[in-house]
Amino acid sequence: MLSQINLPPPVINREMELIFNPVKFGESGIVVCYPACQQEFNIIRFLTYKKNLKKILGRHHNRFAFLIVHLNENDSVSTFVEKIRQEGLKHSKKISQTDSPSQICHKILNSGKDPYLFLFNAHSLKPHDMNRILSLIHDLILSNNRFGVQVFFEGNIYRSDLYNILVKNKKLLRSIEFIPTYNAEETHWYLNSLTKEWKIKLRKKTIEEIISNCFGYLWVLREVVRLIKVTKNENVEEIFNAPSVKLRIGTITNMLANEEKLALFDLLNQKPNKKYEDINFYLLQTGIVCKKGSKYILPLKSMEKLLAKTKIVNSLSLDKKQSVIFAGKDITSNFSHGELRVLKLLLTKKGSLVSRDEIAQAIWKIHWEDKYSDWAIDKIISRLRTSLTNLNLPKNIITTLKGRGFILK
Repeated sequence: MLSQINLPPPVINREMELIFNPVKFGESGIVVCYPACQQEFNIIRFLTYKKNLKKILGRHHNRFAFLIVHLNENDSVSTFVEKIRQEGLKHSKKISQTDSPSQICHKILNSGKDPYLFLFNAHSLKPHDMNRILSLIHDLILSNNRFGVQVFFEGNIYRSDLYNILVKNKKLLRSIEFIPTYNAEETHWYLNSLTKEWKIKLRKKTIEEIISNCFGYLWVLREVVRLIKVTKNENVEEIFNAPSVKLRIGTITNMLANEEKLALFDLLNQKPNKKYEDINFYLLQTGIVCKKGSKYILPLKSMEKLLAKTKIVNSLSLDKKQSVIFAGKDITSNFSHGELRVLKLLLTKKGSLVSRDEIAQAIWKIHWEDKYSDWAIDKIISRLRTSLTNLNLPKNIITTLKGRGFILK
C-alpha cells in the first residue's frame, strides 16, 4: 500500500494540473524542481487519484500508458532502454528483449494506449549519456505524435552544459514548468498531517522552530520529525545537528553548482549580482531562495553555513607566481613546505577529488612509490587543516573521502 501525500488538497490539485495539463494537450516538456524534490514519489501517488485525473484529462483519462523511469549517474542508453522495456511490459506483453524504444512504443499503441514517459533524475546523468538519451527521446517524439515525455531536472537547466544539450532537442522545450519549494503555510499543513499520522504531539514552539528552519524541504522536515519521535528530544537545534539531518542538508546544498552557491550567498547578503541573472531566476523560481518584501530569505537556514564555506573556498586561490592568496592577501608563508605542495594541488583541482596517489606524488615527487605512506599523508593533511584553522579558515573545507582521497570545497 502506498503511503499518503501529506499535503493540502489545493496543493495536490495545483501540482497535478501542472504535471498533467501537458499530457492532456499532447505536449512534451521539461519540469524543473528544487534539489531533492523527489517528485517521483508524488506522481506515483497522483496516478492513483482517478477522480483528479479524470477532471484534468477528461473522458480520455484511461487512454494513457504512463511509463515511469528513474535515472542515475551510471545509466547509459542501453540501461535506459531496458528501463523503458520493463515499464512497457506493464502495458503490453508482446514487448520482447530485442525491441527498440520505437518498437516498444508501437506495441503499446497497438494495445490501445498512448505511451507517455515521466523521466526522473535526468540531472544525474553524465553529459555524454544525457545527450544520447535525450536525443533518442526527441527522435521518438518526432516519429510518433502519440508519444509524449516530461523530463524532470532537480537542477538549473540554464547552466551552459545542460542548456547546450537541451537546445538540440527543441521539442522538449515546448513546455517548461517549475515546481518550487512549499511555502510556510503548506509546510505547516504537512507537519500537522505527519504528526497526526505518526501519533506524536509537538509543542507549539517546536513546530514554529522547525518551520522557521526548513520550510519547503519536506525531505529534511520528515527526518527532523522522525528523530524527535525516536529520541523524544524537542531541542530543534540539537536535532538539526544530527548526522542524518546534516547529510540531507549537505546533499541539497551540494546539488547546486559553485556559481549557484555564490549567487545564492550574494542574494542572502541582499546584494544580487547582475552577472548571475539567469542563476538568480532559477533560484527564485524553484524557491531555493524566497523574497519576503524586499528581502531575500533562505527557507533551509542551515544551508547558509555551507554557502559561507563555498565563499571562503572561492576566495582561496593561486596567483601567477603560485603564491597562495586568500581575500587578496598572500598567506603562503603560513604553511610548511609539505603543506604547500598538498594545498597547491588541492587548489588546482578545487571541487574535484584528489586521490591519495596524487597527494603522494605532490609530496615525494619521483620517489613517491618508494616513500608512499598513508600515515604520512594523513599527518600532512591534519597539519594543513591546523594551519588553516590558525588563519581563521574552516578546516572542513578539506573533505576526506575514505579510501579515495580529498576534496577542497
